Amino acid sequence: MMAATSLRRSAMPAVDRVVAGLTEMVVGDLTPGAQLPSEAELATAYAVSRLTVREAVKVLAGRGLLDLARGRRAVVLLPHWNSDALSYNSLCRLLNYMGIAVLRLSMPHHDIRRPAEIDRADYAVSANIGRTLDSVRQGVVDVRCCLDWLESQGYNRLGIVGTSLGSCYAFIATAHDPRIQVAAFNHASTYFADVVWHGQSTRHIREGLETAIDLENLRQVWRAGSPMVYFDKFSRWPRRSLIIYAKYDMTFLPEFSEQVVEQFEKHNLDHKVVVLPCGHYTLGETPYKYMDGWQLVSFLRTAFD
Repeated sequence: MMAATSLRRSAMPAVDRVVAGLTEMVVGDLTPGAQLPSEAELATAYAVSRLTVREAVKVLAGRGLLDLARGRRAVVLLPHWNSDALSYNSLCRLLNYMGIAVLRLSMPHHDIRRPAEIDRADYAVSANIGRTLDSVRQGVVDVRCCLDWLESQGYNRLGIVGTSLGSCYAFIATAHDPRIQVAAFNHASTYFADVVWHGQSTRHIREGLETAIDLENLRQVWRAGSPMVYFDKFSRWPRRSLIIYAKYDMTFLPEFSEQVVEQFEKHNLDHKVVVLPCGHYTLGETPYKYMDGWQLVSFLRTAFD
């Protein structure tokens, strides 16, 4: 009988096979209120993708066998370029008060990860094209490792918050990871090269580049680090997004942020847009930091529902 059951299971579509296995687990093994194994553990156990596991869980929830509202919420938070180790602690505490755990990531070349020979996180974005691109890649890898760890701790409703450079890393990570259900982008822009070329705070980097490369070619070589090229991938999975940008931003120019919003609309993505009457760095000053924090917390408080 067991052999016949296994044979029938092996011929099932992947989602149906996982649904059948989880149904047995829920009905037979789990006590009321207990949690399923993590998405990653289930994907390994059934030899399927995480997306297949997620679809199977939705089927069980639709049948009343699972209560998804019991899931634990957590976000990965990525600060801005040159942030220190204490930045965003107040926002973390507010989100904790709302029942949302926060894992704050120290980005590549920042605070405790900053090499001893530099005083700022200049290695994260510089005229060294390869090192800058490698920093973006490492930041995205770090985000996905954080998601793995949060899953291992029992968090199954995951989101991300990124500011400025952290917003770039956050968008690319979100485009590649279906586990991120909620995303908040604090400052948003299109191409990495355009920000560096036109931004007020990156003029020194442009000066180190423009004698050797023009904007069009720089846009191509830094293409892999640019949110604009990942919208098709970002659109693969349903999620809710918040885009906040500053009306008088001289670093992430408003026209670039507007182009990002146009892409969200073009791809019919679930999103909310907030435009604050300040600049890039004044967003971190009173009263705008409180306006920004209120928008972020208000969105994240309900976005997982």
